[in-house]
Amino acid sequence: MSSVHLQKGGIEMPLMVDQILAAAFRDSEIASVESLKKVTETKEGFKGLCLEKQKETADILGLANLALLDLEEAAHYFIESRNKERLRSVFELALRHGRYALVRFFLERGFQIGEEKDYVAFLKTKALPYLPLYRDKQEGFSIDERVLGMIIDDIKDPREKALSETVELMEKAGSRNLVKKFILAHYAKNPLLIQRYEGEFNGNASGGRERILEVMQEYCLSNGLGFVRALQEGDKDNYFPSVAHIFLVQDGRRKLVLKENLLLHQDYSRLDGYSMEKEILAVVRHKNIVRYLGSVDIKGIEFLALEFMPGITLERYVKPDNLLPLQKVIEIVITLAEVIDYLHQNKIISMDVKDKNVMYDGEKAALFDFGVSQITQNPFIASLLTTPEYTAPEMALSFRAYPQTDIFQLGILFYKLLVGKNPFVRYDLYDFAEDEGHRESCIIKFVLPMLFRPLDKSPKVLQENPAIAELLENMLDKDYQKRPEPGEIVEKLRGL
Repeated sequence: MSSVHLQKGGIEMPLMVDQILAAAFRDSEIASVESLKKVTETKEGFKGLCLEKQKETADILGLANLALLDLEEAAHYFIESRNKERLRSVFELALRHGRYALVRFFLERGFQIGEEKDYVAFLKTKALPYLPLYRDKQEGFSIDERVLGMIIDDIKDPREKALSETVELMEKAGSRNLVKKFILAHYAKNPLLIQRYEGEFNGNASGGRERILEVMQEYCLSNGLGFVRALQEGDKDNYFPSVAHIFLVQDGRRKLVLKENLLLHQDYSRLDGYSMEKEILAVVRHKNIVRYLGSVDIKGIEFLALEFMPGITLERYVKPDNLLPLQKVIEIVITLAEVIDYLHQNKIISMDVKDKNVMYDGEKAALFDFGVSQITQNPFIASLLTTPEYTAPEMALSFRAYPQTDIFQLGILFYKLLVGKNPFVRYDLYDFAEDEGHRESCIIKFVLPMLFRPLDKSPKVLQENPAIAELLENMLDKDYQKRPEPGEIVEKLRGL
């Protein structure tokens, strides 16, 4: 196997992540943790590695598993690499995400969670609410009764008391995981809690998402609106929807976008999470943010009414053969930096600044889609709901998003608008599939190089514009605390 090197302090250092990814690509265009593991175990060139390189390889595999939230496998590799710092991070994530078995594994190896009351609080507020749900077409939803029993034994309260208290805590914390609350209420044999959730649970079984297109057309017909077309077809899951329905309608002379207010289940910023898009759009007023016009309930499904924005998304202009002029790119980035600054002043972290979320008509750029964004008074949000290519280091390593995370994402977009490629990926070495249907492959393709590789400053546009190259290097600093503020970005770009 040919070796890939980087210059560091005058010494050539083999870059293991490039070697592993390049070898994995030769096996398949769909990358996975299993394919990476197979490469490191079988490919010639990885056998007989020195101890230092064995540890580096284990770290790479550990980080791949970590980015995919496979904490058990990540812990295994970090034990192999003897990386105590990463192990501590996995332990903290296991506590945050209620991984009961993994927490027990760490406790048995000397890790500490605090006092007995802290452990019981973890069991009630995390371990029980985050018990894995299993779904069968015939049997419906279920949880692992054996693990449930082990957790209750550790709590040392009667089953009904422990489970009833957990459901009440979930309710107070804002959990919208109706299925989990209903199941735990049943195991608690608490008639009051069962009655509270039963009607809604059964109602969701026959929810309207299966025929939402017909429902929307009927709604438009009865309300004097013209149905234009579906802009995005959502999924049909009534309990845990993950893709919103979006429709374009005509109201007299103006066009409106009706977007399903998808209450996302998988968001680690809240207990089992939900979207805050409606709350965010209701408070923001900016000429370069999509305008919110209100909401409407259609057969039990809430839709957000949004102003139609003419133009196309920046996705068209991040391809090497269709780049915008440099001046246009600078104008767009200035606009987006000002938007990010406005959001941060309103305690909003976007977490999804990317080409597909910016509409552009040749003059005006506008940010839309706040489905994973959050309003917070805290310094960070605990979440990994974002696009793999735009994942910042802090999100991959600790599942935390800071205001500076938006700066990193803007840096990725800035680079792509200038170059037409990702700033960290070696396209000459590997080109895994990267659509959402292969999310694991996409995470591996972008996140691992982002963590290990330096910014590629070789493109001609960066060589000819060293001030821009320097700014990009600062925006894409792997340490979020070293990235510039939005106002600094605006000032430097206007100076050009």
